[in-house]
Amino acid sequence: MRKRMRLLLDEFLLDEFLFDEIEVERRNESFESWVSSGTADSQATDHRKTALATLMFEAYQGTVDDDGETLEDALAEVEGTFNGRYGRWFADGSFILRSSEGSGIIAASLLTLYQGLPLLAFSMTHPRYQRRGHARSLITASIAALQDRGFTELHLAVHRSNEAAIGLYRSIGFCEIDGGDE
Repeated sequence: MRKRMRLLLDEFLLDEFLFDEIEVERRNESFESWVSSGTADSQATDHRKTALATLMFEAYQGTVDDDGETLEDALAEVEGTFNGRYGRWFADGSFILRSSEGSGIIAASLLTLYQGLPLLAFSMTHPRYQRRGHARSLITASIAALQDRGFTELHLAVHRSNEAAIGLYRSIGFCEIDGGDE
């Protein structure tokens, strides 16, 4: 069972210090070239999507969101997200964070436009990097991108028993939507 939540963006004030803490990459700059290099090199694109799927698999493994999925299931989820499973992928509001040690992606925030409304489709952080503010920073960057484009709200769905995520979302300003169970 999932809880639906919403953040009203006109009530959200950005904390500038969050952007000084980490280097965030926008999809329309480096995230776009990272996911799809624009070349015919499908092996490179597949490798990049596999890296994001690996993050997803490792971030959710052993949590309330783990229904026994495999890495192949995570790859199908990533492909589905980019191909419209949760609405049109919102590239300008999707962000990744790479490790400074070069070990790959450590966190991601993926937005879509589901039925015309911004949806935080996925927020994920590798277990070794959790509880360091990375998810908050990426979600905040996503919120800033939405505000820059005139959006007034952001939606998400979270497993009811994922108390850590619910706590994070509430601390950012998300509120449960009445009748918000899926």
